[in-house]
Amino acid sequence: MTLKKSILIALDNVYPLLLPEKSLHVDVNCMLEKPVTLTELRSALAELESKKLVAGICGSDDVVKWRLTDNGKAELLAN
Repeated sequence: MTLKKSILIALDNVYPLLLPEKSLHVDVNCMLEKPVTLTELRSALAELESKKLVAGICGSDDVVKWRLTDNGKAELLAN
C-alpha cells in the first residue's frame, strides 16, 4: 500500500470527522510495511492537499487536523 492511499483510508475511517496529525501519523504507520517519518507524512499531505483530496485545518490549539474531501473520497473509491 502506498503512503497516499493509506492517508486517504485513515481519513475515510473517521469521515466526516477531523483527525489530528499525530493520530493520522500513527494510523498510517499501522497500515504501511515500512513506517514513515512525520516529515514524509507532511510532504504527502501537502501534495494531497494541493490536489484538493484532503484539507488541513489548524485549530486554536495549533494542532493541525485533517479531513478527507469529497474529491478524496471519490479518488479512494475509484482505486
